[in-house]
Amino acid sequence: FRPVVLPEEGNYVLDDNRKIIVRRMAAYVSKTPGTATIDAARVAFPLTVRRVEEGDAMYPFGMKGRKLLSDMMTDLKMNLFEKRRQLVVADAQGRVVWLIGRRTVQRVAVTPQTREVLELTLTPCDSTR
Repeated sequence: FRPVVLPEEGNYVLDDNRKIIVRRMAAYVSKTPGTATIDAARVAFPLTVRRVEEGDAMYPFGMKGRKLLSDMMTDLKMNLFEKRRQLVVADAQGRVVWLIGRRTVQRVAVTPQTREVLELTLTPCDSTR
C-alpha cells in the first residue's frame, strides 16, 4: 500500500480498491462506521492516508492520555493481519488524527464551538456514495 496524500477536499482512490471522501460540512458528529467527523479548524492539509507505523501514537477521543496504536489495536483484539492492513489519516505535521474505522483523536474532536467539520469516509470504489 502506497501512502496517498489528500491535498484538499475530494474523492481519492486508494491502492486497495477503496476510496476516501473528504468533504467540508456544517458541524455534526457522525455515528456511521467508516466515517469520521473532525473539527475543520483544528486540522491542516495535506492529509495522508497510510499504514500504521512503528511508534505511532495518539490521544484517543474519550480516553485520558497518549496511547500507542499498537496497544490500541491489541486492546481492540485485532489479529496480526488486521493490524498490518490498518490505515490511519495523518495531518500536515504527520500526527495521526484518525485510526480509520476505529477512533479519532481528542484534539480534533467536534465541540460545541465547532463551526465546520471535515467528514472523512472510507468506502469501496464501486459504492454510489
